[in-house]
Amino acid sequence: MIQVAISLGSNLGNGEENILKSIELLNQNGIEILAISSFYKTIPEGFLSENLFTNAAAIAQTNLDADGLVKLILSIEIQLGRTRNTDVYEDRVIDLDVLLFGNEVIETEIAIIPHPRMHLRRFVLEPLSEIAPNWEHPILKSNIIDILKHLN
Repeated sequence: MIQVAISLGSNLGNGEENILKSIELLNQNGIEILAISSFYKTIPEGFLSENLFTNAAAIAQTNLDADGLVKLILSIEIQLGRTRNTDVYEDRVIDLDVLLFGNEVIETEIAIIPHPRMHLRRFVLEPLSEIAPNWEHPILKSNIIDILKHLN
């Protein structure tokens, strides 16, 4: 089993409900959820929308490899109604991202871990710092709370 950090977000429908449904589906598919952060309301980044995001983070453990976990997460997004029409950011029912996979650095065709923009995103770092403040970013060699403190 390896511990993983997952970011969860939604800005269509009931965000908290969408996140809780995704957590339930992760559990049903063998991903053991160890901790879930509080919910955070944030404005969309990278696109314009009147819909605020609900964001959270989860710590889980899995027997899946990184590609298997990403494939599961993509299938859960589809199951909950997420559509990907373009390569631009847009409103979404659910958005799940693998942030950290133990202390591994992974780059495959479908998985880039740690998430390449996590250290730039307050909506990722704040919830994650609540449940894993001392988890060290394997590339930056700094823990989550310190990365958050130095974020502009």
